[in-house]
Amino acid sequence: MRREVNVTEAHSEAITEIARRHADIHRHLALLEDVLRAMEGGAKSGTARGDSACTPGAAVLEELVRFFTQEVCDLMRLEEEVLFPPVGRDLNEIGGPVAALELEHEELRRMIREFAQAVLAWSQREPEHTGAAEAVLSSARRLRELLRVHIEKEEAVLFRLIPKIFTRADRRRAAARLRAWSKGKAIMLMLLWGMSNGAGGEARAQERGGVTGGQSRAGSTERRLTVHGELRLRWEWRGGQLFGGGVQAGEKDGYVLTRVRIGVEARPTQWLCVLLQGQDAQAVGFRGAPDPPLVEDTFDVRQAMVEIFDPKRQGWGMRLGRQELRFGDERLLGAFDWGNTARSFDAVRFFYARPQYRVDLFAASVVTIRDGAFNTHRAGENLYGLYGSFQNVLPNGVLEGYALWRTRPRVVGERGESGDADVFAVGTRWAGAMSASLDYRLETAGQWGRWGNDVVRAWAMHAQLGYRIRPTGLSPRVLVEYNQASGDRDPRDGRRQTFDQLYPTNHDKYGIADVVGWQNMRDFRLGVGLKLGPRITTQVDYHSFWLVSPRDALYAAGGVPIARLHPVEGTVLPTHVGQEVDVDVRITLPYRVSLAAGYAHLFPGRFLIRAAPGASVSFAYTMLSYRF
Repeated sequence: MRREVNVTEAHSEAITEIARRHADIHRHLALLEDVLRAMEGGAKSGTARGDSACTPGAAVLEELVRFFTQEVCDLMRLEEEVLFPPVGRDLNEIGGPVAALELEHEELRRMIREFAQAVLAWSQREPEHTGAAEAVLSSARRLRELLRVHIEKEEAVLFRLIPKIFTRADRRRAAARLRAWSKGKAIMLMLLWGMSNGAGGEARAQERGGVTGGQSRAGSTERRLTVHGELRLRWEWRGGQLFGGGVQAGEKDGYVLTRVRIGVEARPTQWLCVLLQGQDAQAVGFRGAPDPPLVEDTFDVRQAMVEIFDPKRQGWGMRLGRQELRFGDERLLGAFDWGNTARSFDAVRFFYARPQYRVDLFAASVVTIRDGAFNTHRAGENLYGLYGSFQNVLPNGVLEGYALWRTRPRVVGERGESGDADVFAVGTRWAGAMSASLDYRLETAGQWGRWGNDVVRAWAMHAQLGYRIRPTGLSPRVLVEYNQASGDRDPRDGRRQTFDQLYPTNHDKYGIADVVGWQNMRDFRLGVGLKLGPRITTQVDYHSFWLVSPRDALYAAGGVPIARLHPVEGTVLPTHVGQEVDVDVRITLPYRVSLAAGYAHLFPGRFLIRAAPGASVSFAYTMLSYRF
């Protein structure tokens, strides 16, 4: 039984309209089911290949062809115009939900054409097409199954993201497009009423996914200048390990983090976008003087970029200026939006996108936060990359591959010798669904190069398997996960084996306390996600952390070493860091307001007991945010 959508909870007129059309599709799919059963019964009695005009459901099939070629294609175009751009803009994730849904739209259009052609051949009883009825049955079954799965994905994923992502400007733009769309369709219907050849033309245009009069009107109503922003307030409390410091018994700190963002987006033409975004981040009551750049940066430019890209989001494109870089799960490259000052890059980025793949080529330098001065990148600290994402290589999944090159001047090697660093990384990421309930993620990366005079040889991997239990009211998703990253076996042999996690978004990937990063670690994770209500989700996780090499350090989520044991001859160093339990709750409130709260406690293992006697790590937070 399909999941019902409560459209009264929708945050936009667009979701309400699309949910209504989804219900209409389900009614037509039920009608299609009846026709298929009648045709299958006719096939058994020998009438399926006889006089098709007398076969039950002939007129209904013609109506279904009209509905799919016009109404369903019209709906897909509406979604691509109204829903997909804000989601793609906000997530900016290669191979994310928008890319998968767009790919399914192309597949649905192809299936609709096949179904229409099969029905036409069957109705004309082409003598050379003796399997016409079988072609109708086969194409209809494939179309029916993909439509059902696609609608379920949109209602379970896209409808959940829209309330979090749509800004007030997005809602206004969506409403304007819907009004123009409806007016355009009304005008078109009036024209079709008086023009005998109009119906076929519109149907063909919709089947090809072409632009109708309503869509072109919608484009003219879109605002060319939009203002968006964010207000965020978060209280944090830490015990046993202060922000950016080492693990130590008796340490405690509580503080408030504030963040204000304001952005202006201008679109002089459909293919040109100019974005300017400023940010002010402050820390109140933070134990430290001065406050570190990770939590405080008086108003500065966070993004200032120009993007040139086809409005259909296909073909060649370029993005130049200060911008975010987000790829995959952001384990190596991310915007670190959890951080109070977050992360951006001064970069030039070229890309080529098609419905089934996208390739990005970029050169970037991370922006260094300098409170009280203009933020700039550090000369010589660069990152060059090639990132590709490919759909349909895996069934119901995405395959990504990347090659990265990081340079850094004036580093110090294990033997105290200074020099420049050149670290190369190659990796792959696999993500997809094996069934409607079972999904997976796998990522591996290897590194080599030089760090001063040291040789770099390192690697890391991530594997996750998730299962959603259906049908239940809480919609639980159970996950099992394993993470590992290499560590240095000998800190003085001139071989650097500690994996470099580059520029990640690590919060909540290896525990929300952020005690462990993707360096010199093993992490076993067992978790369950629950939907406690229409607007409330919670995630409960258990982690068990181990060091790969006891002669290397324990690295926090930011990559800073926070605990280390010095070897003693004749003794074996322990590697078990500890066990962490996390509870994280997210609540979506009306008027673009969201609330989150979480608590984590790390029970020390033998390594931490020796490295920081008497210490255990606790973390709690509450966060309120408003976006417009």
